[in-house]
Amino acid sequence: MQSKILSVGTAWYLAASLVALVSCGDGSPFGQPDARRADAVPTRDGASADASTADAAPLGQWQYMATPGAKCANGTETGFGLRLAPSSDTAVIFLQGGGACWEAGACYLLKTAAHFEDTVQSATILSEVNNAGMARLFDPSNPDNPFPAANMMYVPYCTGDLHAGTQVHTYDYFGPKIANHVGGLNMAAYLAKVKPLLPNVKRVILMGISGGGFGASLNWWRVREAFGPNVRVDLLDDSGPLMEVAGDGRWGTMKAAWTLATPPDCTDCLDGLSKWLPYYNTHVAAPDRYALLAFHGDDVIGTYFGIDDPTQSARLTALRAAMGPRQKAFTQSGDSHVMFSLTPWPTAGGVPLKTWIQQFLTDDPAWAHQGP
Repeated sequence: MQSKILSVGTAWYLAASLVALVSCGDGSPFGQPDARRADAVPTRDGASADASTADAAPLGQWQYMATPGAKCANGTETGFGLRLAPSSDTAVIFLQGGGACWEAGACYLLKTAAHFEDTVQSATILSEVNNAGMARLFDPSNPDNPFPAANMMYVPYCTGDLHAGTQVHTYDYFGPKIANHVGGLNMAAYLAKVKPLLPNVKRVILMGISGGGFGASLNWWRVREAFGPNVRVDLLDDSGPLMEVAGDGRWGTMKAAWTLATPPDCTDCLDGLSKWLPYYNTHVAAPDRYALLAFHGDDVIGTYFGIDDPTQSARLTALRAAMGPRQKAFTQSGDSHVMFSLTPWPTAGGVPLKTWIQQFLTDDPAWAHQGP
């Protein structure tokens, strides 16, 4: 099979923009007390913000939180969505998916990154969080919602850099085009703003789909720093596998366009995406967990990474084999993309995905790798 090429990359935008739905059934652990971590990655100076600078969101209602300094790729100010639940000690941080771009043609002609030329503010974000397709995640009255009592944070995606860039880049596309690949800087600003509003939180579930799944993994260290050593941060990544891209200079082009933010003590994180999980294995203390959902022949990942199905499958297999004891994967054959939205729930090793996610959330010792 030939390597998949970027010219069909709009498939990423379409697939990754699908709503990711997840239901964990009865007995949800969200909003319940949880064990605290004994140690964590040290917090940098300035990682938190004065509570007096944070807006007060109406309790139980979604509100747009304008965040000075946070920008979309087009340079306009942006923010995030927040719904507070003060009786809950759990917060869910959801990162929107929607592709990526690192070259002028992809960013401005093929438009392979969501909202890249848009202004994303209150109307857009409130429309997205209140969309009927998000009910299983965001509607507290939905019986399938695993987060009915949790604080909810919605992080939009409008920077094209997997939520991890730190650079204002100039492309040449019929003249100079300024692109704010600053998703990592935005995350830092969002966390500084939201942390004072969540003083009682003991557990964070950081999750994302596709580009947001990569973003969750690339920002795990930052979220743990922001919330400190007494808050557990678990990660649920749907279709953002940290495997290597094609060996044709693509990774170098991505790095040059984005200037990815990395953990301060990860000396090889910029060498490739496969370096991140080994780093987390040695730097993320128990009981925090990492869960990956992925397809062996994911057409979207293959297109963006420039790799064929056998190569992708081999890299996913190697990625799973290198995971630590609190890092597990639920994998499926096939070329689909984004697993949360599948109906019915897929099964691997006799375990339905719904059950596997519940095992992940409740620290069930039966939680294990499932699938080919």
